Amino acid sequence: MVVPDFSRGSVAEAINGICNLANTYGYQIMVFPAEDENRNAKEVWSDVIASQVDGVLYLNDLLAKKDIEHIKDMNIPIVVVSTVVRDADIASVNIDYEEAAYTITKNLIDKGRKNILFVSTSRSYSMNNEKQKGYLAAINEAGLKSKILKTSGKPETNNSVINECLDNNKIDGVIAVRDSIAVSIMNVAIDRGDDIPNDLEVYGFQNTRTALLSRPQLSTIDSPTYEIGKVAMEMLTVMMEDDNVKEMKVLVPYGVIERGTTK
Repeated sequence: MVVPDFSRGSVAEAINGICNLANTYGYQIMVFPAEDENRNAKEVWSDVIASQVDGVLYLNDLLAKKDIEHIKDMNIPIVVVSTVVRDADIASVNIDYEEAAYTITKNLIDKGRKNILFVSTSRSYSMNNEKQKGYLAAINEAGLKSKILKTSGKPETNNSVINECLDNNKIDGVIAVRDSIAVSIMNVAIDRGDDIPNDLEVYGFQNTRTALLSRPQLSTIDSPTYEIGKVAMEMLTVMMEDDNVKEMKVLVPYGVIERGTTK
């Protein structure tokens, strides 16, 4: 497994799904951290190759062009997990992020919300780009003005950026690409005197524990990360056992969970 930050709830759930199925099939799991500022992509992939693994599950959110080139050169089965790969013949498992974002944006519009903020990350991730497409599709369809905020993705550093955005914009709805970012915005809004969900309705993405621990509890897209990890491991097993299976792209069903931050 090539993985990003282990502290993310979504990553941990996917790893649980992978490891449980790997144990059933008798596979050993090796972990290669991808987000290390002291190591570049070439070094990570060199370590993977040197370890003579039978297959790779790539869980890192950021799939750069150089990573795709390394994947193609490896000539072993690889499945990309929760990251969108459109222009390369690489197996992948995720949800339809664009459709999901469109759905919750339209939910807010249908309830009369007209000033909906989409909050993404400063760093470009394929899945977040897909979510933004879905948001823009619903906003444009309704003839509304789009509002997009890019943040660091780190709750501890986002407050000033969020406050500045709320100072300069009238916002009555928020869609954030991660639960943690959604909760950060909600907390700032509450501190400013906003009533959630009457003044401001908020949706997140992933349905992590953060969504349940917030007050009010966060409405969110339920991305079944455990199931995604399990399906990815099943796909990789098929590819390792049959050389003729080269590419599969699977979309796992998602859900919309309505809790206390939406009406």
